[in-house]
Order: sequence, then structure tokens, then C-alpha cells
Amino acid sequence: MKRVLLACLVALAACRARPVPAEPAALAGDADPSVLVLAHSWSGHTQRVAKELGRMLGTRVVVMHDGPGPDAPTTGALVADELPKVSLAGVRTMLLGLPVWDESPSPVASRLVAALPLAGVRVVPFYTFIHYLEPK
Repeated sequence: MKRVLLACLVALAACRARPVPAEPAALAGDADPSVLVLAHSWSGHTQRVAKELGRMLGTRVVVMHDGPGPDAPTTGALVADELPKVSLAGVRTMLLGLPVWDESPSPVASRLVAALPLAGVRVVPFYTFIHYLEPK
């Protein structure tokens, strides 16, 4: 558990310091099957942290890109398409990435959590929040 928490802290710091490779090395097939990084990211901020965590921990990363509304453009895989492919078989720890929208987890992330069979899986949430100030 200490290793996971330390990786989360380091990943958060590293995400601002340098770009993350397009695909973590863990996606090449040598991933630790007991850990999964699962994230919802529309703008790419949460995806960036998720990929860095996956690279650092040597594990699978699954990112879903549903937008804030039905008319919002998407930038990648959608929950409806990817969720049926997500297997929690053998997963003991899941790092769950959530963007914060309107001071709470995104509705997409809430639906994602409700749809997963999480019995026996330790869930370690992480979130991203980007506050953009309006110019005066």
C-alpha cells in the first residue's frame, strides 16, 4: 500500500514536469495483473496522471473519455464501449482516476463505479482538478 501511495504522489509531481509517453510500458503485455489503473478523463488531465501511475507501477491502464454531455466531443474510448472489456479477475488493487467537475466527481465516473463489481478489490481513488480563472 505504501508503494501505491508513494507512486501516486510522485506521479502527480511528475505529470507537471515532463510529458508522459503515449503508451506506458505496462501496456506491452508484461503488466502486473493484480493492479489496474482505471480512469475517466475528458480533457486529458486525469489520463496523464493515470498513464504515469501505470508506467511507474508496471500495470494496465484503461482510460475512458466520455464528455460532460451528449453533444460534447469525445477524444477516445467511451465507457459504454470499454466497460464490457474491463476484467477485474485477479485485480486486488484498482487506482481509480476521477476528474472533479462542479466540486464533485464527474457523473461519468460515478456511473463507472456503480457498474463495476468491486467486492474484494481495494480501490485507491485519485482525482484531478484544474481551475481556470476567467480573465478580468
